[in-house]
Amino acid sequence: MKNYFNSLANLFNFNKKISLKVFWIFFGVMMILNIIMRSLYMREIITIEIYNVYTILILLTFISFGFRRLKDAGFSGFLFLIPILNLILAGFPSKKQV
Repeated sequence: MKNYFNSLANLFNFNKKISLKVFWIFFGVMMILNIIMRSLYMREIITIEIYNVYTILILLTFISFGFRRLKDAGFSGFLFLIPILNLILAGFPSKKQV
């Protein structure tokens, strides 16, 4: 959970690299929280405005994480904008530094 909140703090920091483990932990926590938020919205516990702000914040963070993960794997960060391919490339191991 600490990694999840650190990712929100580093939302616009595209210079850092991110490990494979941290990326998939963030992805898993994001999916679980999305299910929870969606169910709260469907039961009308939270408003559409709260749900939309949460969704935009998480989407921006996920794109930021994806760019940094692909950069760490040795690919161009812009490949993260291609659906399905982005998650496949994010699963590659980190590129060794020479």
